[in-house]
Amino acid sequence: MDFTPPTTFAPQLDAPFAASLELLGEVPEERPVVLHVTECYDGGVRSVVDQVAASVPTAEHHLLYGGGPQPGPQAGYASVHRIRGGRLAARRDYTSALRRVRPTVVHAHSSWAGLTVRGFTGPRVPVVYQPHCFAFEDGERALWFRLATRSVERALTGRTDVVVAVSEHERRLSVDVVGHRRAVLVPNVPSVRRGPSTAPGAAPGPESPAVRPRGGAPHVVMLGRVCAQKDPAWFAEAARRTAAQVPGARFTWVGDGEPAATVVLAAAGVHVTGWLTGEPLERVLDSADVYLHSARYEGFPVAVLDAASRDLPVLVRPIHAFDGTGLARVSTPAQVPDAVVRLHRDEAHRAAALAQGRRVLEAMDGVLAARRLEELYAGMRAAPARRAAARPVGR
Repeated sequence: MDFTPPTTFAPQLDAPFAASLELLGEVPEERPVVLHVTECYDGGVRSVVDQVAASVPTAEHHLLYGGGPQPGPQAGYASVHRIRGGRLAARRDYTSALRRVRPTVVHAHSSWAGLTVRGFTGPRVPVVYQPHCFAFEDGERALWFRLATRSVERALTGRTDVVVAVSEHERRLSVDVVGHRRAVLVPNVPSVRRGPSTAPGAAPGPESPAVRPRGGAPHVVMLGRVCAQKDPAWFAEAARRTAAQVPGARFTWVGDGEPAATVVLAAAGVHVTGWLTGEPLERVLDSADVYLHSARYEGFPVAVLDAASRDLPVLVRPIHAFDGTGLARVSTPAQVPDAVVRLHRDEAHRAAALAQGRRVLEAMDGVLAARRLEELYAGMRAAPARRAAARPVGR
């Protein structure tokens, strides 16, 4: 396992960020009106969208969503609009939301929303595109699929004003591979409260409950959508191998998704909880001993930040999203049993892993993220034709 300290993982892109704002033009006097669009409003994407809206109170936030439960009033959206049906319905509902909301900027979250928004042929509204990872990074997909998805991303660069990337790796992909002119690093932040050992200024010693080796059999948890990107089959194999070598070991997957993949997890003895947020999610994380993130590609997952926030040592696969973080890594399911046992029972390994998690949390600066988004939204203005033609705001 790799416990080397992080060396390059720190959002230090103020100069490129300032340059990108300069290209966007003067800051308008009116309050920015932001329409967030996502076709997968659950899991990490839901957390990010809600956090963005909450962290930038200087803007008026509206939501057009599909694929998850309706947000509660605490989310604070000025209006909420539902995508009803498939891709054609998404285009229709997006057009309707534009007329009702009259946004100064549209913030598209994930690739399908990015296609819906940037493929729109009506009057242009400035677009912020946040991919939440690029599908062409999936090395286990067919070459034609990877080339096709990359070609689509490249074709839409001309209809993208700014890309919001959540890691330096994703920012480099946006510029160097896809060809975007402007990409801003806005780090993700946890969706749960900090535990006692990860609160700002905390420096847990060897007697901290988070550091002390655990008794009994280990409990391993994963958080995310049950889908190919998160690789539930890999997690299921890790669970089978660990259970065979470590009697009593338990594996839990927090999330939901593809029914067939959920069956694969259950067959391996993995308990699938469905989606949890807030205190229920915190309770599950607090009951665990190790967090294992099985995704085969990522932007940078909120789930890892949530686990680190609740004093869990984190294991990840060696994917580029985690370059420079120093998080402990396992390449194959066969390596998981030994890694879990060491993090569960060895005080030195557990303490080192917790320290790396705290460093990652410190680098993912929520104040920095909020400031960059606030300046980004303020620096964009809607096309006059769209603003003049739009109807009043409605729900």
